[in-house]
Amino acid sequence: MKEHEKKSIPIRLLNTVSAFALIGAAVYIFIVGFSLIPSLILLAAIGGLSGPVLVGGSEGILECLTGILESFVEGVAGVFSTIGDFFGSIFG
Repeated sequence: MKEHEKKSIPIRLLNTVSAFALIGAAVYIFIVGFSLIPSLILLAAIGGLSGPVLVGGSEGILECLTGILESFVEGVAGVFSTIGDFFGSIFG
């Protein structure tokens, strides 16, 4: 297993935007139902999360899946960090 390396800012930004789009599209699909635009957003978000992991040279299927999950969790953490920084700048 490779050591955990620090990801670059564009990759972290891609993870954050993809996680936000994935959550938003999933909620929209859950409430309204499937349609073309949310399905395309969902597909693009999954591609944005899995693309850097697959190109990064994962050795097995389990490492690919854990890398995608790690990217999603980092993206969700980035969304909450951005929201916290936004409110901190307003009230700080």
